[in-house]
Amino acid sequence: MPCALRRLFATVLIFCEPTDVRSLWDEFLACMVDDYASTSTTTSLTSDNDNNNFMPRIIQEEMSIEVPQEDLCSIERLNHDQSAAFRCIMNTIDRRESGVFFVDGPGGAGKTFLYRAIIADLRSKGHIVLVIASSGIATTLLPGGRTPHSRFKIPINAEPSSTCSISKQSDLAKLIRQTTAIIWDEAPMTNKETMESLDRTLRDILENNNPFGGKVMVMGGDFRQVLPVVPKGSKSQMISASIVKSHLWAFTKILHLRQNMQSLNDRDFAEYLMRTGDGIEPTICEDLVQIEVGMAIPWEDE
Repeated sequence: MPCALRRLFATVLIFCEPTDVRSLWDEFLACMVDDYASTSTTTSLTSDNDNNNFMPRIIQEEMSIEVPQEDLCSIERLNHDQSAAFRCIMNTIDRRESGVFFVDGPGGAGKTFLYRAIIADLRSKGHIVLVIASSGIATTLLPGGRTPHSRFKIPINAEPSSTCSISKQSDLAKLIRQTTAIIWDEAPMTNKETMESLDRTLRDILENNNPFGGKVMVMGGDFRQVLPVVPKGSKSQMISASIVKSHLWAFTKILHLRQNMQSLNDRDFAEYLMRTGDGIEPTICEDLVQIEVGMAIPWEDE
């Protein structure tokens, strides 16, 4: 019987998200350890413990993420645009204000480098930072990164009235309340309904009607690359699904990263990529771009 109760207790903790674990523990402890009572000399399992030992595992995991020393050192190596964005975001956090930011920059502009610097600085000071990315590949580049659907239980096919599957008494809700900032990489890939679902949920959990419940939200990406996927959708439908069409975009401060760190030795190529992405490079017909001969690699038959 005690063994079965212990198994049941563990099952409840893992799958049922009880609202008051300590009360369950206190109520059924004697029954769960009855088979040990006659053989153990331990008088109490909790007398020397405080409530911190009942901190939800999900919070312990976030607080135990290792901070790479190289990421801490990278703060001193931020370029001008990165440093300006870093200071803007950190000043908002230091003032305990809410804020929504979007780090805009083409591929190679150092967005990931900036994210890692922000994450390292906050975590080294004991803050919790939740890191998400809209693509699985991008999550691997950021410490503790996960997809939005995995982290916040956002519906796969979010609708205008959708919310995340998070109860206000759950451990995940407790984690959200203790979170200082949320970083969302590759946000332009996300349908606006997905972002708005998270916004509604955070406002409800935190009982705060500011965007994202008053949390500091740092999004980023490049609208020149990938827009939301709308099955069999037209160009206008894909644009309509973009986060820039969300009512939340009006509250978003844009931080620009203009310097392409991966093309420092080839300014012409970097400028060509920007012109192409911005749609100002001359085209052939409607959707073909002429690649200059100097940029092409000759093909040789083996």
